[in-house]
Amino acid sequence: MLRLRTLGGLTIQNEKGPLAGAITRKRSLALLALIGLATEQGLSRDRALAYLWPESDTDRARNNLKQTLFQLRRELHEEVFVPGGGALRLETDAISVDACDFQAALDRGNPTTAVTLYRGPFLDGFYLPGLAEFERWVESERVRLAQDYAGALEALADRASRMGDDLGAADWWRRLAAHDPLSARSAMGLIRSLAQAGDRAAALEHARAYEELVRGEFGSDPDPEVTDLARQLRGKFARWSGGPAPKPQTENPGPGENGPPSIPAPPAEPRPPRKSPVPPVTATAPAKIRSRSRLPVAIALSALLLAGAWWWARHHEPAPGSPGLVAVFPFTFTGAGEPRFLGDGTVALLSASLDGAGQLQSVHPSAYLARMPPQGTAPLDPGRARGWARRLGAELFVLGDIVATKDRVQISAAMYDRGRSDAVAHSSVEGEAADLFLLVDRLAADLIASRYGKPRERLSRVAAVTTGSLPALKAYLGGENAYREGRYSDAIEDLQKAVGTDSTFALAYYRLSDAAERAGRRELARSSAELALRYRERLGERERRLIEAQYAWRLGRGDEAERLCRILVADHPDDVEAWFQLGEGLAHGNPLRGRSSVEARPAFEQVLARDPDNGEALIHLARIASIQGKQPEADTLVRRARSAVQRPPTALEEAVRTADLEDSERVGRRLAGPSLAPDVQAYGHRMLAQAALARGQWRRAWDELTVAARLDSIPALELRSLFAALSFLPLPRSEITAVREAVRRWDGGTQAPLRLHRLGLLDTRLGDTTSALRDARSLARAADSSLDGRFAPTLAASIRAHVAAVGGRDREALADLDAAGWEAAAPGFVAEAYDRYFRAELLERARREDEALGWYGSIAERAAYELVYLAPAHRRQAEIYARRGQRELAAQHYHRFIELWREADPELQPAVAEARSRLAELEGVGTAVGLSP
Repeated sequence: MLRLRTLGGLTIQNEKGPLAGAITRKRSLALLALIGLATEQGLSRDRALAYLWPESDTDRARNNLKQTLFQLRRELHEEVFVPGGGALRLETDAISVDACDFQAALDRGNPTTAVTLYRGPFLDGFYLPGLAEFERWVESERVRLAQDYAGALEALADRASRMGDDLGAADWWRRLAAHDPLSARSAMGLIRSLAQAGDRAAALEHARAYEELVRGEFGSDPDPEVTDLARQLRGKFARWSGGPAPKPQTENPGPGENGPPSIPAPPAEPRPPRKSPVPPVTATAPAKIRSRSRLPVAIALSALLLAGAWWWARHHEPAPGSPGLVAVFPFTFTGAGEPRFLGDGTVALLSASLDGAGQLQSVHPSAYLARMPPQGTAPLDPGRARGWARRLGAELFVLGDIVATKDRVQISAAMYDRGRSDAVAHSSVEGEAADLFLLVDRLAADLIASRYGKPRERLSRVAAVTTGSLPALKAYLGGENAYREGRYSDAIEDLQKAVGTDSTFALAYYRLSDAAERAGRRELARSSAELALRYRERLGERERRLIEAQYAWRLGRGDEAERLCRILVADHPDDVEAWFQLGEGLAHGNPLRGRSSVEARPAFEQVLARDPDNGEALIHLARIASIQGKQPEADTLVRRARSAVQRPPTALEEAVRTADLEDSERVGRRLAGPSLAPDVQAYGHRMLAQAALARGQWRRAWDELTVAARLDSIPALELRSLFAALSFLPLPRSEITAVREAVRRWDGGTQAPLRLHRLGLLDTRLGDTTSALRDARSLARAADSSLDGRFAPTLAASIRAHVAAVGGRDREALADLDAAGWEAAAPGFVAEAYDRYFRAELLERARREDEALGWYGSIAERAAYELVYLAPAHRRQAEIYARRGQRELAAQHYHRFIELWREADPELQPAVAEARSRLAELEGVGTAVGLSP
């Protein structure tokens, strides 16, 4: 089915993504938008002429309209227009319009669905010059839809407040404030909600930002109600914030989506913004500390050298020959002052500043300064310096000069690689002598930035010039190295140090989001992406777009994120990070859009072309090869990945073959071993239950869940209740009822939304749609502790979709699944695969077989829990291909289905027998060769 997206831009797409070609001509898209938003009576042709061809005479305008309609029908390959020669109307079975779905959700009294559909202003960025009537129409629709969106957000905020969910209310008000930042009403709502939720610091911060915005935009004072409220809060906050802030708890990484459980630490709250202790790099360092004499500086430097030499010599002994080992040799000194203080002090400070920046390790000056002659004004020749570096085992060395006057100093430096004749990095700084520490930090940051010259190191280069804090930069580089090596918990620790030192360090938040996502810490990933977005203005356009794309992926806005990434790689084809982000999004997000992860292959191949040792790209390509059945290629890629990432061989194999049935059984048996902790054993038995069900053995699956329940009861009940709702399992009604009663007795606690969702699915399967809808309404009112408040609304929409399908309202069911927003909520729980398979069934019933094949075909490409649906998905694909006369493809899927359910329980054997019979017909023999029981 086609989709016309008008909110946040104007594009048309099918199940594979945005369309290209003649269909993207502006007047063609504008005509579709006009028709799509017309009333049920449609758009008259005369009105279309007035909007789009006002400059042409009638005959020419009519011919232009006729040609445009002809091209649309030809390009879209579907009958998108309702037949008839009268008014123009879209065929809703062939094409949907997001703005119409938005309005329909509001009309049904479902503001949560509506705000999910609203992705930006109507036709944002779309312009047709010279068409005044069309522009007036666009503006009126834009205002109307924006007002409706604002009204929906306010309604949701009010509802959350009435339920006592102040944090939820603050989230809705925050979205409203972002939508209309100059609105005093939204500012008041957000400030009040934040204060009532106990986050008065954030409330005051928003009040301050709002006041500055209004003064900057209008040159006048903000609404008195806002300033009065802020004044009241400041009076209270002064009394409440006098005590010391609690120490933040160290965050331990949680398990990945399919990894064994562990004891998670409470998620850390994002640190409130604060100014960096070191000012940003500028042309000249400001003199923050003025002194009458340089004597205090000299004394401080002498003390530093004496104490540092002893400590460093005892505790800092880098291994000789390390590619990151650097020696800072004595600088040439000219001008006023004592070279012993400024010269030796600069060498010591720069050595310390470079040490620990990424893979750099400094040789302490005490190891060589005493043995080298003083430089004075005679520069050290690079050739002689190279010899000293070789003796010290350093691969890198730094030479420089200092020019000093009475109060000011200029320092220039160059970094050399021992194996090259030319310098690999240059830097020069100038400022007050009293600011020597800050100047040397700037010098080090410049050298570090210049050294990162490879395509894959571009972000490190940018990071070095966009944070004013050298400690933050060094922590960032440590995190970047850990991230590239697959040590995600180490990366998180380093990156949290970086943002703790510089709380506006956008690139550190960006990489922290990536590391947290890989470690399974999705709330940290989401909050870090949001903070990266907040502070992106310090970056160039290229990095800002990268952060915006990442944030869109985190929100589950796959189409928007893919579009941003594709624009980035088109504009910057050598950008390794953009290619990798595109590949990541397609690999993990495509199955949630009915598309295969295999589409990510070209993006990861582009990464490897520019960064051959990128371990994550190698792992992704190995997994894609495994999905495609290219096992020799997958094995080769895994061998290459072993030298690039620090993971045990078994962990690498599991990452590549997550959704492989035999591998899932092997891992499950290992985790269920009696020597492991009870919760880990329980996890292993749940994996074995999923694998058993994937083979059609639901009795064995029930037995495994019974064992799992004795070890860890609630997760076992969560899985059993989902299995009991599966339409393709011939469970006795008494068994389904027994499971429903067990779910009703489940207290739920913080997982109350999950309990209500399972009740809704079971009620629906038992035909009790009244109770199921009551479950959905209870979910809509349930407290939602998830970061973005999507957990409960997603599950409620899921129940409504299943109820609609039971009533034969398949189009409504599909609309509810769209509104559910599984793309954003999917990482949190296994029920997303349940609805993906369900969506494929609905599309197949609606004769939208191409889309159905996409959803069936992407089953088991994300996670092991999808294996349950793999055999039924192969059977459905076989039936579709057989109906189309594609005998070879149909036979392939029948073979796979029979192989999976060969030893299925007796109740499922009739389906296997039927598949054998159909396969025999396709292959033209009496029995399917090699497939006898």
